[in-house]
Amino acid sequence: MKRLLPLLLCAALLTGCGGARETTNETTTAAPFDTVTPIKIVEADPAYPAGDTVDYRWGDAVSISLTLPQGWAWEAAPQDDSVPPTAAGVVFYPQGRAGDCAISFQCWLQGFGMCGTGVTFSEVASQTTGELATLATEDSGGHVMVTIIRKNVPGDYVATAYLPADFWQENRDTILECVLTAAVGADCMSLDEARALAADAWPDDARGEDVAVYGRYDVLTRIWTLTAHRVTKAAQDGGETLSPLYRLTVDDDGTVGEVMPVSWNG
Repeated sequence: MKRLLPLLLCAALLTGCGGARETTNETTTAAPFDTVTPIKIVEADPAYPAGDTVDYRWGDAVSISLTLPQGWAWEAAPQDDSVPPTAAGVVFYPQGRAGDCAISFQCWLQGFGMCGTGVTFSEVASQTTGELATLATEDSGGHVMVTIIRKNVPGDYVATAYLPADFWQENRDTILECVLTAAVGADCMSLDEARALAADAWPDDARGEDVAVYGRYDVLTRIWTLTAHRVTKAAQDGGETLSPLYRLTVDDDGTVGEVMPVSWNG
């Protein structure tokens, strides 16, 4: 149990603070008319010696496959008693450092949220695959709380850790590349597939270069919820204003649901 304490502490700190910033695998969760300031994408260094392969599955929709660095180990993450559990996934760490350097990488089955107070957000990309994630870090007395939220994937796949600051500094790129190159939701419809199926369903005013379609996948129902946003770029700082227009669903079997207007409250 001792080696799980850093992960449990990290989870408590991430979910226990008021005024939480809701975070999902949609490209952005900005409220209507909020301005999103572009964040420079920082690439993770892909060069690390390959070690063991992680191959994990839970149910029909959750899967994680990744290659660990040499000398690292993994195991299935512990689950809570709720039905379904809050999350399902793995924990990986350098051999002999499970107690203080463990990284939890799980699919949050009913969505993921975290507190944004005191947290630094940035966007990261893999040089190997081009996959994107939101990186959130917060200094905490010689440690760093790390959250890596995969984007544009079928499910809320999130890595969390409470790591010694020097370990994070030395292993940052290795950890990021492990998470960014992981194949997740292998048996689920991809976001690109859902977008293609829904392309002809959008009204005329939800088409064009100034419209972006983002989505979230529910692994329990195996349904994509897609939202079409009007994107307006600010002249001064290059930020983007996102105004949600319409929403629809796409099932894993390819069924496209009815297009619904999005109210400014929802």
